[in-house]
Amino acid sequence: APRRTRSAPDPQPGTWYTSACRDSSMIPAAEDVLGRTYRLDAGEREQLERDGYVVRTGVYDAAELAELSSACEQVVARLTAAPRRTKLAVGSYVFEIQRRLGTVVKWEPDNPEVIQGVEPLVHLSPRLHALAMDRRVVDPAVDLVGAEKLSLYTEKLNLKRARSGGPI
Repeated sequence: APRRTRSAPDPQPGTWYTSACRDSSMIPAAEDVLGRTYRLDAGEREQLERDGYVVRTGVYDAAELAELSSACEQVVARLTAAPRRTKLAVGSYVFEIQRRLGTVVKWEPDNPEVIQGVEPLVHLSPRLHALAMDRRVVDPAVDLVGAEKLSLYTEKLNLKRARSGGPI
């Protein structure tokens, strides 16, 4: 069984948080089950060199995007419902360390009941963990970083709520 990498509560049923999704796991680029690769093609490499970025469209279909949005909202609802801890004001930010859930919540400074960000979070959602390990994310990252194997260091969800979130 994989070992835990930091002290955290036992995961909820259906979730897990181990070294397999953090520092000791090396995620190689590969073909997916249908034999597709999502590595950068020659045109994308050229665009990256010329413009400094690459834009891909149609990577996820509408149903997948709705599922990912729902997974994010479920994490936010869980964190919003969690027992409150002391919130810490640091500069213009307001943070709350949720040790029991193994994450840090950033709250809107002008509306401190609205979540602005969460880091880390994939251990709170099997669907978001799957997204972090998805070939469509990993393969282009391999090319961008220039290494054949990657390890997930952290992940973050930034939220911008209409009418209740602060300015950008």
